Amino acid sequence: VLRGCAGDVMIRNSVCALLVYKLLPRLTRAMSFRCQRDSYLQTLNTKVVSCESAKNGGAECYEVVLEDTVLFPEGGGQADDRGKINGVDVFRVTRRGSKAVHFVNSPLQVDSEALVEVDWKRRFDHMQQHSGKRRSQAFGSRTCS
Repeated sequence: VLRGCAGDVMIRNSVCALLVYKLLPRLTRAMSFRCQRDSYLQTLNTKVVSCESAKNGGAECYEVVLEDTVLFPEGGGQADDRGKINGVDVFRVTRRGSKAVHFVNSPLQVDSEALVEVDWKRRFDHMQQHSGKRRSQAFGSRTCS
């Protein structure tokens, strides 16, 4: 029996049990970034998966994909993080499918170790604004009777 918000759900099929207990947690981890699992984490040692040349309004830049990241990509109305990868400034982070793409002005070596650092002052400010916005929406939608 699984207990949750929706009530009790009986798992009668061993395939369903396998999915729920073994595969689903792995898929969830694979589709989420470290920053989504720990929003207070400020640094992460990871690896550079790819680094490709791109254009940013005519200026040359590089799109870097890492094995994992502590930098939130933009999305869902929330601004993306800023930070550094091996001391190189990250000026934008977007999501492409299950990957976070980091935009930087200098190339990074593929397969090299990478230290990712979040601009904590910006992150914490966005966290507070996001929480405040959600609270005001919640309280604004309530009616008194």
